[in-house]
Amino acid sequence: MSSSLTLLLWVCLAFHFALAVRARPYTKVSDVRKYGAVGNGKIDCSKAFVKAWEEACAWEGDAIVYIPRETYYAGVTIFIGGQKCKYQAVKFQVEGIVKAPTNLITSDGWIKFQYIKRMTIDGGGTFDGQGALAWKHNDCIKNPH
Repeated sequence: MSSSLTLLLWVCLAFHFALAVRARPYTKVSDVRKYGAVGNGKIDCSKAFVKAWEEACAWEGDAIVYIPRETYYAGVTIFIGGQKCKYQAVKFQVEGIVKAPTNLITSDGWIKFQYIKRMTIDGGGTFDGQGALAWKHNDCIKNPH
């Protein structure tokens, strides 16, 4: 009788553990370098950033988009969430520097996050809009929008 009870207890514990593991997968880290981002501050890494985001978006647990300690140049980059995303929560772990183009006059933004829920940005890195170089394109006086 005692061995049957012990076996039943082990089966219940194994079943409970299996449910817990299935309910919340481990945190997925999507490193932008995996998708071709080069930290030299010169090559446009926006496509690599979006590919890392798409991998994180499709993950069914917590996800991290990881930007390591290097300097990355990124043109206009749009991260779109919405219904297709399956993650529980997503974090942009920015440890490096992400530099903007100096001429964004043809765009209404640089880095955009659209329809993204449960997102945090962390890591101590920098989004460098290169204001000193881009300021000459400022048309705030002429364009109130």
